[in-house]
Amino acid sequence: MISKLKSLLKSTLGTSKSGGEFVLHKNNYGFVTAESEIVHQIAERAAVSVRGVRDAILFVETGDRYFPVSIRVTVTMEQGYSAPTISEKVTEKINEVLNHTLQLGKIPVDVGISEVAKTAIEKRKRVR
Repeated sequence: MISKLKSLLKSTLGTSKSGGEFVLHKNNYGFVTAESEIVHQIAERAAVSVRGVRDAILFVETGDRYFPVSIRVTVTMEQGYSAPTISEKVTEKINEVLNHTLQLGKIPVDVGISEVAKTAIEKRKRVR
């Protein structure tokens, strides 16, 4: 099911990994740049690390002069979690990790919920 969703999203929204680079900041020796692929990998790991998120599909886009990069995330949420809470936590986690690793300020993260899946571990009731 998830693989079908990924292929559908890739065909309608474009590829999940976008190329290119953007400038992090300028110093006395020149520009410090980062590839979009690096941002994609870091943000994807951050999104999946949020409790209640089973899978994430990311689209990294180079931004404008105010925001060097913007991210669109589509997540598969586990059953029993709140969609607004998951969205908020994914946004916070991605910004926190990108700020720590690449020293980026707050960047726009657009989070969408694509599916609500059953929890991975279901407790079995004992039958006597």
